[in-house]
Amino acid sequence: MVSIDLPFVIADTDRHGNVRYYFRRRPEKKVRLRGKPGSAEFEASYAKARDRQPTPQTERRVRPANGSFINVSQRYYAAHAYTKLDASTQGWQKRALDEIAASDKGAAPLAMMQPRHIRRRRDAKAETPAAANTMLKALRAMFQWAMEEEIVDADPTRDVKRVQYVTKGHHTWTLDEVDKFERRHPVGTKPRLAFALLLFTACRREDAPRLGPQHISGGRLRYVQAKNEHRKPIS
Repeated sequence: MVSIDLPFVIADTDRHGNVRYYFRRRPEKKVRLRGKPGSAEFEASYAKARDRQPTPQTERRVRPANGSFINVSQRYYAAHAYTKLDASTQGWQKRALDEIAASDKGAAPLAMMQPRHIRRRRDAKAETPAAANTMLKALRAMFQWAMEEEIVDADPTRDVKRVQYVTKGHHTWTLDEVDKFERRHPVGTKPRLAFALLLFTACRREDAPRLGPQHISGGRLRYVQAKNEHRKPIS
């Protein structure tokens, strides 16, 4: 047997007397080294095994327990009560619920959630009251569905109040500011197009990107607003 002075190289001899060389670096699996020791093939095989990146062990996916917050939220996303909602509503509800599901309480039974637990989460978002209220609305929607499905017996959000706050709203541009923007972005640029759509149609922000020539009829702009378009469409 040839003596090889290379780190992590081991030799095995089978019952027929054949010697095979392997690269073994725990906890990785051993790798067969091809070619004879000292050959270019052997050196290349050794270098490849030595320089390879260890394959990370895939974390075992644990199926969420039936009735847990994660489990119920996933069932809610597949329910008609959720899928019938507008895409924007689905988005903010899912973001709020997924945040809770990803926390240390995600595996806890939904039926064990009490008003005090929700108040703690609400108060933790005191610096962003709008986000606190959004979370509360998302939880309320899911609990209302869960009650109809007899997953839970009560809605703990019923006894949790929304955060009351005052906002100054968005600044309304002056005519001077409008003029500055138009001089900075001439006709034909995307910023000017977006500006014109919002200024002259007074449409919602989510509606502006959807507008196009197909919405012009009889010299008027006609379209269905994205908000509540699947429940109470407004055109």
